[in-house]
Amino acid sequence: MTPLFFCPILPSYICYIMHYKPYSPEWHRHRYLKEAIYKYLDDGVDNETILDDILNIVCDRQEAAHMEFERLSDLELKLRE
Repeated sequence: MTPLFFCPILPSYICYIMHYKPYSPEWHRHRYLKEAIYKYLDDGVDNETILDDILNIVCDRQEAAHMEFERLSDLELKLRE
């Protein structure tokens, strides 16, 4: 990512232009994230709710990964018996 210009709305932040190939997986991920954020903002959701939702999503993913790790560790132990 290359900084292109300073963000006029938030002067302390540098805005970036993403140069993803159209319809690539990266392009789609960026589009979906942008749409989700815009939906929160358009609906007037307060910042704390947005942050809580993001944290809940990350925690859910972390818990699922931990359960998968435990399951695979158990499988490895049984295979080595």
